[in-house]
Amino acid sequence: MVNEPEGYSDFYAFHWRVLSCGYRVEGGYIYERDVLERVAGTYSQYSVFETEGLFRTLLSTTAVAFANKYGLLGLSRSHEEEPNIEVTDRYLQNQASEELSRWLTEKTILREAVALWDSLRSGDVAKVRQVITWEAPGEIWYLAPSRTTGEYWHDDVQLSKRFVVASRETSPQRFARFKNYDVMAPGWYALQQIVNRNMRNWSVTPRLVFGPGGDDTELKIRVIPNNLIGAIWVQFALAIEQKRNYRQCRQCGEWLEVARGTKEDQKSKFCSNACRFKAYRERQHQAQKMFSEGATVKEISAKLGSDLKTVKGWVRK
Repeated sequence: MVNEPEGYSDFYAFHWRVLSCGYRVEGGYIYERDVLERVAGTYSQYSVFETEGLFRTLLSTTAVAFANKYGLLGLSRSHEEEPNIEVTDRYLQNQASEELSRWLTEKTILREAVALWDSLRSGDVAKVRQVITWEAPGEIWYLAPSRTTGEYWHDDVQLSKRFVVASRETSPQRFARFKNYDVMAPGWYALQQIVNRNMRNWSVTPRLVFGPGGDDTELKIRVIPNNLIGAIWVQFALAIEQKRNYRQCRQCGEWLEVARGTKEDQKSKFCSNACRFKAYRERQHQAQKMFSEGATVKEISAKLGSDLKTVKGWVRK
């Protein structure tokens, strides 16, 4: 949605709708391609930028599971479409399905960008060298791992897959920044270009919107994406800028943001108290089962990673 929800005052304002009854995969409706199609039900909305690590969740989740929880990506909105169009139930009814091949394309581009970021942050020169190459003494290229073309791989997508990062002839000032055959600094420039192109491709632009409280004279500037995939690219850009770190919840697999340098304790392993308590009960039941099968307290402690005192309390119940 493009309207700013009441009470939302952050610079990045974006809510998206998700169908209560979810989606299913159907085949053959659109030129014999599999599509994600809405089932039925009503819509609810959520704040995209308050949902941690959504770009990583998209990459680690199936299309159906992701759509059921977070909605369609909004790929049906054309690049030329008016960004201020009102997102009504009727509009969503007409945009009720998305082809899985297009999901795969967008996930591939995002996955390669995130992989490049992870490699740059960890200082993995060998992995960065797989995608950043000095084709000649005067040219540095980014070459994505997957460079096959497809029907939906429009020009902006192609530019995210293979492009010149710097050239002595066409961009001499940028080229002069890099040491001979270094790949790390050009890697950061390549990442910048990929993210910027994809935000531009999905019409991520600043707009003036009316502020909370119903005051029709109060206008505020906000960065509001055109769809969910655009918002995901913005969230990824924010993660890069702010050097955010993420971990997956040990119980449900949700991604959660963690402060830099945070040691993994029992609290940081889980996204909520509900997941922490559920994991605790599961370990407890597993300990009791192992004990009934003849395992010693010491063996159970080593297997489950719990201290001896805790395991003794579990097996006595």
